[in-house]
Amino acid sequence: MHPVTGIEAVLQWFAEQYSSSEAEQIRSAVNANTRLLKAWRHNPANLRPLASDKHLWCLIGAMYGNLILAQAQAVYRQATAHYQRWLNRRRNLQTVEVRLQGDLARFGEQHPRTQRTIAQLQRLHQELLAA
Repeated sequence: MHPVTGIEAVLQWFAEQYSSSEAEQIRSAVNANTRLLKAWRHNPANLRPLASDKHLWCLIGAMYGNLILAQAQAVYRQATAHYQRWLNRRRNLQTVEVRLQGDLARFGEQHPRTQRTIAQLQRLHQELLAA
């Protein structure tokens, strides 16, 4: 399972700090905007709606002011950085899995290179689980 994305983290934070009903209203507005954005991609003749995160900032800024907006953006940046690190670890793990398949085919299981690759794969797997 992957960690939450930036927008989801902001909505969870907002529900914990303020009101879950207001967070659901914001979620509904962001989801509606996302649907508009997807529709626009199929018919770009219409005006382009804001990206989902930009729409979120406009909503929070207009409804709650700059202080809460700054806090929400900090939560977003932290969650996005965490999610990106998780994605990078997952990609690294997939790369090492492919390398292990090649090492097993070329050298066999007992070869030192294969053993190093297995150790690296186990380490990356533990890092991914810990993230």
